[in-house]
Amino acid sequence: MKKIVITLFALVVSTNLIAQNINNVPLNEINEEYILMDGYCRSHKKGWNIMLDYGQKTGYWTDDKERMLRKGEEPMCFDSMIEALNFMYGYGYELLSSDPTKLEKEGTVIYSYLLRKKKKE
Repeated sequence: MKKIVITLFALVVSTNLIAQNINNVPLNEINEEYILMDGYCRSHKKGWNIMLDYGQKTGYWTDDKERMLRKGEEPMCFDSMIEALNFMYGYGYELLSSDPTKLEKEGTVIYSYLLRKKKKE
């Protein structure tokens, strides 16, 4: 019974990891050494919107190509930036530096985290 529960748990976790994508590229297929993760929160009820830039081609002033999406093409939201950071740690990235920026016009704070792929030991 214990093996069945562990197998089901592993299946659910692995399916969840494969489902997330950026511009139709699954997160587990991104092999860039550095990623810039930007996050902002307009309403704490809706959570934090996360965008990733790993050097992919995007349009001018669009975040659609950078937004982290679930399998059904709906944007992923996190309860906090730390949750998003821990999520990316699960994909093999670690925090290199962080920088909060406040947009004066909107009053929104955007947190930018520079991530680096963890070195294999």
